[in-house]
Amino acid sequence: MDSSYLHFVLPAAAAAVVVAVVLLLSLWRRCQTTSNHRPQANPILGNLVAFLANGHRFLDWSTGLLAAAPASTMQVHGPLGLGYCGVATASPDAVEHMLRASFHNYVDKGDRVRDAFADLLGDGLFLANGRLWRLQRKLAASSFSPRLLRLFAGRVVLDQLRRRLLLFFDAAADARRVFDLQDVLKRFAFDNICSVAFGVDRDDSSPSSSSPSRLEAGGDGRDDAFFAAFDDAVDISFGRILHPTTLAWKAMKLLDVGSERRLRQAIGVVDEYVTAIMESKQRCSDSEEESDLLSRFTAAMMEEDGGNELGAMFDSPEAKRRFLRDTVKTFVLAGKDTTSSALTWLFWFLAANPECERRVYEEVTALRGDTAGDERDDGYEELKRMHYLHAAITETMRLYPPVPLASRVAAADDVLPDGTVVRAGWFADYSSYAMGRMPQLWERDCGEFRPERWLDVCGGGGRFVAVDAARYPVFHAGPRSCLGKEMAGPVVPDERNHGIPTPYMVMDGTLAPLLLLLLLFLPALLLYLRRRPAAASRINNNHCPHPNPVLGNALPFLRNRHRFLDWATDLLAAAPTSTIEVRGALGLGSGVATANPAVVDHFLRASFPNYVKGARFAVPFEDLLGRGLFAADGRLWALQRKLASYSFSSRSLRRFSARVLRAHLHRRLVPLLDAAAGSGEAVDLQDVLGRFGFDNICNVAFGVESSTLLEGGDRRHEAFFAAFDAAVEISVARVFHPTTLVWRAMRLANVGSERRMRDAIRVIDEYVMAIVASEERLRLRRGEDEREHEQHLLSRFAASMEEEGGELAAMFGSPGAKRRFLRDVVVSFVMAGKDSTSSALTWLFWLLAANPRCERRVHEEVSSSRHADPRRADAGEDGDGDGYDELRRMHYLHAAISEAMRLYPPVPIDSRVAVAADALPDGTAVRAGWFADYSAYAMGRMPQLWGEDCREFRPERWLSDGGEFVAVDAARYPVFHAGPRACLGREMAYVQMKAVAAAVIRRFAVEPVQAPASMETPPACEVTTTLKMKGGLLVRIRKREDDAAQQKLT
Repeated sequence: MDSSYLHFVLPAAAAAVVVAVVLLLSLWRRCQTTSNHRPQANPILGNLVAFLANGHRFLDWSTGLLAAAPASTMQVHGPLGLGYCGVATASPDAVEHMLRASFHNYVDKGDRVRDAFADLLGDGLFLANGRLWRLQRKLAASSFSPRLLRLFAGRVVLDQLRRRLLLFFDAAADARRVFDLQDVLKRFAFDNICSVAFGVDRDDSSPSSSSPSRLEAGGDGRDDAFFAAFDDAVDISFGRILHPTTLAWKAMKLLDVGSERRLRQAIGVVDEYVTAIMESKQRCSDSEEESDLLSRFTAAMMEEDGGNELGAMFDSPEAKRRFLRDTVKTFVLAGKDTTSSALTWLFWFLAANPECERRVYEEVTALRGDTAGDERDDGYEELKRMHYLHAAITETMRLYPPVPLASRVAAADDVLPDGTVVRAGWFADYSSYAMGRMPQLWERDCGEFRPERWLDVCGGGGRFVAVDAARYPVFHAGPRSCLGKEMAGPVVPDERNHGIPTPYMVMDGTLAPLLLLLLLFLPALLLYLRRRPAAASRINNNHCPHPNPVLGNALPFLRNRHRFLDWATDLLAAAPTSTIEVRGALGLGSGVATANPAVVDHFLRASFPNYVKGARFAVPFEDLLGRGLFAADGRLWALQRKLASYSFSSRSLRRFSARVLRAHLHRRLVPLLDAAAGSGEAVDLQDVLGRFGFDNICNVAFGVESSTLLEGGDRRHEAFFAAFDAAVEISVARVFHPTTLVWRAMRLANVGSERRMRDAIRVIDEYVMAIVASEERLRLRRGEDEREHEQHLLSRFAASMEEEGGELAAMFGSPGAKRRFLRDVVVSFVMAGKDSTSSALTWLFWLLAANPRCERRVHEEVSSSRHADPRRADAGEDGDGDGYDELRRMHYLHAAISEAMRLYPPVPIDSRVAVAADALPDGTAVRAGWFADYSAYAMGRMPQLWGEDCREFRPERWLSDGGEFVAVDAARYPVFHAGPRACLGREMAYVQMKAVAAAVIRRFAVEPVQAPASMETPPACEVTTTLKMKGGLLVRIRKREDDAAQQKLT
């Protein structure tokens, strides 16, 4: 594996090769992608030229493209595929798919948005994902209940309108003064959000200025500075999104120049202002319970309860204060700009449509009378009866939605309802602006302002009639829909109610629509990274040491590849939380690695659906494992696991112990070792145990007698063994390639290791398909009654393929596909049974040889266990062999095997892939598509888990004071994994290992040819799918009867 990795990583580090690979990959993926609509797409520059040409009219330009697309959906391609590839849609079906049906695949707003706004919004609700998002949303949802909405309606009208907005309008009317309505409404909305969401009265926090004057620039200097700084920070953060690569603005940020310097200064002003709000809240709070949003979040941070999950995500008081500051800024952004944007456009539309303004005025005065100047507040129920006003506001947002374009990122490959292909990592945008202008959704007058389209004028008496959110996604839809939709409703009508009677509202040029910022493309950065990892995770940053900006951690990996497991162990031991981030060369193959039980539990149990085997494992192993259990995900995996579980019941284990193990031990393994003891020749114990494990799995899982340990056996077995080992080695090497394109090209050309792979797979297929064909012939000869008695694993899977209406069978349409799947089942379980137990037993025998005290205790236990049963003491060879119950009583042997696997686990590192972005329990951020590895090898060497003697072989650590074996949690000892994907064959493996060890140690002394000097100098490891001993374990076998005879002579 090391030589293969070296062979491919070093060329990939050269810039010329990278450019070629990225270009070919981009063109190859495009050839596979069905093109729904790609306007003016240049083969190299993608849609960049068209974008630049239409940047000044982006919304209308993109609306025209979406209207012309057959399904109102189009694909967008960036230059050379370097980011900015994705889809944009104005189709309700596609929006429904993204926001509801496949929400979990589009939950992430993506690195593009998150990185751009991270400095401003931090870990607030709008940027959060995964568990952090769910906890925040649940907490925030309690602040938008009907009771609080009623309280909000009354308090806003009574306090905010009368004391601020109406006084301001009266003064402006008397002076006949022109003012910027958009700015006034924005400041008014900010006061609202401070009062309702944070429980802070802005009059109290700003005593130097009167309430009305603060609604216009020049009232309070601090307010003016905050508004200017906040708007500047939003503009610059949004501008970051439009950069072709994050490298440009991150370099400016590092150098503190240009717009990034302005952003840093703006955020400083914003943070200072928000901190003042939080301090004002703290001063004004009293002993009674408060229900505003900030109070709820503050209480969540301060709870001492061990079940306080949100507070536990932030480990220091400073981190908690920063999170509360992010919360305030997030809701300021939501409450300050959205309603003010909608109201600004509403007033413009009413000014341009006098008839609509007249109808709104008649409705509000009919409900209240001509009482614009009184101090009576509008109740929540009264606001709900203003149907025409509601329709006018809704119609305004149809044409000018506050958020015209929203974006998600696909976690996995997908197909939209209209057939458009979406690749993992692509953005998926939906345009509310364009949807409001689609004739097929809103008829041919969709460009007109007509509130009547929202009213039931026939049978509903002019009542407002809503439409599905997927057709009108102004407030989004699904689990991430806007929490404040109903709160926006009461505010908006009431302001309009009081605003219309003011006679002199003059509009000036400040209300022109805002255009998206357009930045020039930077050609020099085209060749940089296809997807550059974030410079630092926002929550926690445990980088693998010495990351190179271009090569990542490739160089230290290459320097330490000969001791990879121990090197990785050292890194994890030095990390504060035993978790590190790993950077791949040129951004290819980034992820996290851990030796933290809490993180392992998160991967394998708590967030199991988010961490799948994924393409990183399945694709390199596709030729060998196909769609078998260990490479499958989703429903195919669940059905296979359920079916396989029947073969690992307690009844099956007893039969395995009594029939298969006893026969193989006494007819094959023991005679072979007895002959080796007689000849004095050295044998490779690792190879012997591997063949023994293969014979066992063939018998118990497939009903086949392979007899690989017998001399003169079938030569096909030898060919199969060599081919299987070669295929596993090459498949593992594929995993470490920087891109699948390299080995796929070699496979296409049939050269190098891929030619060897093809030859090996042909041998494996011939061998395994013969097993499948044999099973088919047996099933044809059997009657139904006999068929019911068949219990081995292959027969169960074969029966499922014949089951009419069976869900698993339905996944494979033809007899050939079903036979191919049965082939994959056989290969998967051969890999599981051939090397895992043999690896553990090989290391056990070496460790016992290096620790004679432990070997002596094992020998005493297995000997006394046999002679303790008088019915078995004189049974001779035919009766010799340990039963299932007898094996269970061998506690010290069980502890010795567990201790051997703690130090040398058969699978030293296991890997998953994150479906969506996530935050680990220790705070480490995981991006969608990153690998997530956990190292059982490293965990067995962590002093905080196993004590200062963790590198010593001490089986006693597993025993109670009474000498009984005591297991530990699987997340601390993930040798057999944990959670829904835990190893099905765990108990069978222990039974086999204990039976073999007991039978061998009872009869023979196993002496390595190279006697172990000490535990400090173990044999070299070879990592394939299991942790093998490099070069095998050459041993000499000596009968223990010779020791007994020698003692008698003495």
